[in-house]
Amino acid sequence: MKTTGVAISNFSKEEAFSNLAEKISCENDHENKKTLKRDNENALGSYLAGSIEGDGSIVVPATLRNEKGKLLYPVIKIIFVNKDAPLALKLQLVLGGGTISYSNKLTYLALAIQDVKTIHYIASIINGKMRTPKIEALHRLISWLNNREDQI
Repeated sequence: MKTTGVAISNFSKEEAFSNLAEKISCENDHENKKTLKRDNENALGSYLAGSIEGDGSIVVPATLRNEKGKLLYPVIKIIFVNKDAPLALKLQLVLGGGTISYSNKLTYLALAIQDVKTIHYIASIINGKMRTPKIEALHRLISWLNNREDQI
């Protein structure tokens, strides 16, 4: 009887150790995934900030509505050469929004983002990464978003 008790006791300790090791491993995986997501968002934010500052724009409406009473929304545009069309498509997929339009001469394409949730996400990941005078447009966009928190 004693040996059975010891065997069960040892098995329980090994099982407990195994469960603890598995739990720690899962927690580390979860932390690694959170760190990886944060690093990816940081890299994406830097890339988007550079693209907007280089060949992009942030257009923020001065008024809430136009003359006909239609609501106006900000637009973030990034311009790509035609050979970078797969990159524009991938960005559209990663961001979860936006439309791609081609130029008449098919020499470039534009990724335009007007969805408020996507614009809010972009503004949050590029905030603090812009260095050129286009940062003023980002500040206007952030003010626009702050004034319309109920729409986000």
